Amino acid sequence: MLSLIFAAALQGQPVVITPSPPPVVTASRIARPIEQSAVTTLHVRVAVAGRSLFDDTLRVGQNSGASFSQTRSEAPALPCAGSRPYSGSTQNSLNIQLYARDNSHQGPGYSVNVSWQRPVAEPDCSGEGTRGVQLNQTVPLAPGESVTIRGDAGLTVTLTRP
Repeated sequence: MLSLIFAAALQGQPVVITPSPPPVVTASRIARPIEQSAVTTLHVRVAVAGRSLFDDTLRVGQNSGASFSQTRSEAPALPCAGSRPYSGSTQNSLNIQLYARDNSHQGPGYSVNVSWQRPVAEPDCSGEGTRGVQLNQTVPLAPGESVTIRGDAGLTVTLTRP
């Protein structure tokens, strides 16, 4: 092709080059059928020193996590007397979040985020406030397995996949 162009140019003939049209590219989505197994029910137990804070099931999907949140705020059982014109409140809260993770190396797994807050328990009224514990961890969990995650302050989270 190039030799024809050079030969035409040497003979003084006009050279006309017609560009080829650009390629046509089309993008399309491949619809994947949603499988019934895309939603997994997990049994979740959150406990502290043997005392159960949560013991129930949560459903987790490929594109939708699960969460549970509970907060309790109330007057203290024994109000502190003193020079303060107000009395503080006690607060307890528990937050649980679960997300499905597809880890091709270890198989299906779940990200677990749990935070627990409780009041400072000072019987002599020397302090007010809350203490908190939080754990964030991803664990592999195949059908029929159970895993327990241990956090600070005696917090344990047990996931069971039927």
